[in-house]
Amino acid sequence: MTLSPDATILQKCAAISIAATADDATLMLDLAQHIGFSPVVELGRVAEVGDQLAFYMVHNGMADPAKLRLLKTMRAQSEPRRRYAPIICVVPRGPRHQVVPLVEMGFDEVLFFNDSLELMQSKLAAQLNRRLTYVQTQSYLGPDRRRIETVKRDDPRRKYGGSNFRRFHVLRSPEHGIAVQEQP
Repeated sequence: MTLSPDATILQKCAAISIAATADDATLMLDLAQHIGFSPVVELGRVAEVGDQLAFYMVHNGMADPAKLRLLKTMRAQSEPRRRYAPIICVVPRGPRHQVVPLVEMGFDEVLFFNDSLELMQSKLAAQLNRRLTYVQTQSYLGPDRRRIETVKRDDPRRKYGGSNFRRFHVLRSPEHGIAVQEQP
């Protein structure tokens, strides 16, 4: 069996499973293995990953305050390989509009368990080997949330943060790790 390019690149990355219950943790570990990550570990075993680029796979069953604490804790890490690691939320089921609040929280990507394996691999591979924009404000560090706006750039309804911010370009590579460049 020939693997797709997306599956092949994900094999070079680790997955760290985070869930509120043992059943959800098992489900997340199984999903990450099925996607093709290697190794796949629970959060308590993160040291086993070493310097390998890791995706943090978070089960949506966690309460929103717990997810927010996790995101803030991860984005406050001093090591770029943790601070700018892709943090993915996996939603068991439900309407697709659940994506917007999760992106607003700061998740890099949102997957649904009923998505096809190929779609999941494609979305996850899109986190690698391309420049992604991150924004830092007084209360947020994460992916540029404007990617979910449907309002055009010059539309008067467009919302601007109104606060000071810094913009970064983040490049994640399984071979070279994570490079971060602040933008003027």
